[in-house]
Amino acid sequence: DAEATIECSGAPAAIGAALSLTGRGGTTALVGFPPQGTTVPLDVQHLLWGRRVVGSLGGGVDPARDLPEIVALVRDGRLDLASQVPRTWPVEQVHDAIAAVRAGEVVRAVLVPD
Repeated sequence: DAEATIECSGAPAAIGAALSLTGRGGTTALVGFPPQGTTVPLDVQHLLWGRRVVGSLGGGVDPARDLPEIVALVRDGRLDLASQVPRTWPVEQVHDAIAAVRAGEVVRAVLVPD
């Protein structure tokens, strides 16, 4: 069993797998963004043996503190954001971009102005 698992997709099956793989005293971190109302089965015995489930939305980012550092990392070539964006859409194709997210083709849609 894992000491820690991090679930990043928000897919219910992946959340369930992360929970089941976390060992006694371990922590499951949920950072994916499932649709509102998503539920997953949870064996309460897992919690009774000291397992923890924690969530993070946005990673606790403080924009005033963190964005200047991120910009500097990108500018200095130490952070490659382009590799994190496999596909973009023109703004006019916003509906296609949303459909791609809903279909699970991409995790997030990036729109590019003309």
